[in-house]
Amino acid sequence: MKKLMPSIVMLLFALVLTSTINAQGRFNIDPKEAAEKQTETMTKSLALSEAQAAKVQEVNLKYAEKRQELFRSQRDDRSQMRSAMREMNTARMAELKKFLTAEQYTKYEEVQAEERKNRRGKRGKRPAPKEDNGK
Repeated sequence: MKKLMPSIVMLLFALVLTSTINAQGRFNIDPKEAAEKQTETMTKSLALSEAQAAKVQEVNLKYAEKRQELFRSQRDDRSQMRSAMREMNTARMAELKKFLTAEQYTKYEEVQAEERKNRRGKRGKRPAPKEDNGK
């Protein structure tokens, strides 16, 4: 048992260290890189012109920086962070609407709705139980 104890302690330490590193990783995304990826995706999916892509890049960078600051300052209060994220997203969408065509904006809303639907499915939501019809 005495020989096994140091191994158990090391294993627990490794698990705690790994989970801490993974949790911190979500908050250390470079805003510029995130904005570039988001702009690239939007440019392809919405067929943005160069002028539109430049404006979208500015908006994406602005909100990526705000999002990073929010993550850092609101880590412990998830409900407040969620509320602030909703407000930020509403403001971002309003800015994007100014220079996207009606068709592009509608398509972007559809893509966003689909992504939200997919994210919810990945969170481990269980399907509703099947009804037992007396069989």
